Amino acid sequence: MWKFEFYLKEHKIAMLDIGECLAEQYENIDTWPVYRPLSDHSEKLLFKLYEHLPHCIKQKIDGSRWYDEWRHHIADYDTVIIGNSLRGRDVIEYIQKRNPAARIIVYYTSIIDAGNRKDPRRYAGLDIEFYTFDKGDSERLCIRYLPFYYGLLSKPLTELRKENAAFQPQQDVFFVGMAYDRAEKLVNMHEIFQKQGVTDKLVIVKNPHQHYEKRIAKHLTAAQMTYEEIIEEIRKSRCILEIVQGGQQGMSLRPMEAAAFQRKLITDNQNTVNYDLYTPDNIFIIGVDPMEKLKAFIESPYAPISDEILEKYTPQYWLDALLLQP
Repeated sequence: MWKFEFYLKEHKIAMLDIGECLAEQYENIDTWPVYRPLSDHSEKLLFKLYEHLPHCIKQKIDGSRWYDEWRHHIADYDTVIIGNSLRGRDVIEYIQKRNPAARIIVYYTSIIDAGNRKDPRRYAGLDIEFYTFDKGDSERLCIRYLPFYYGLLSKPLTELRKENAAFQPQQDVFFVGMAYDRAEKLVNMHEIFQKQGVTDKLVIVKNPHQHYEKRIAKHLTAAQMTYEEIIEEIRKSRCILEIVQGGQQGMSLRPMEAAAFQRKLITDNQNTVNYDLYTPDNIFIIGVDPMEKLKAFIESPYAPISDEILEKYTPQYWLDALLLQP
């Protein structure tokens, strides 16, 4: 039995924009988006205007009109965990006003730029526990480091492995993600793959309103993939490609997906060597491993990861550490 399951016997948890797979499994955990869906164009414009108001003006406006249904139930919970959608002090202040005794935890699943609305230094004076998936941000912002989880690892590993075995690889490398600041790096990798006879499928989603040179633009798309489609492509591939955003040190979903689906990983995150998921048999680090050995790496056998290591990336392990870490 997980330690947090004892915690749940005496506590009720609201999870905002995080923890959907945990809410599905445990009666005393509920989840909502922080903000309700906005379908009307004028409402979206009003919300955008509200978001950029100075805090001193926001305090005079009832911002809860933008919140999802959790706002009507927040007094029922003694623990509130908020994911990456936090955009200002108003949400925290709303919770604390209506439930002063609530324990509030904020967990960051992406890197935090200085001055960003999510920067924990903007929440001075509020009683919040901050965690991040990124070691660099942990040290820079003086908040706790905790690797994130991979939701599908909540399934029994025997079941996952049986599903994986039903797929035969049809391509060597797969990538999906927003272009962000890495479009050129991804196109460069595609060209390297071509030269080495490595087959790939790179789904690079272009940034809105950004202009790209012709060489880059022809490899970009505006179409998003569903996660079910992404899983199917992973299972049809020998390797997952990870090109991280500038400055990121934390583990993205890519290494966890690779381990869960028993696929290899090609990454430019040199911090990966410090992960307990790392083994040179399964992970090729760009800038460290010789590029001329890439094809041989792809074609070599996959080295199974132990269940003890994979367990550390389950939602249950994450929640144990989040709630009960001393």
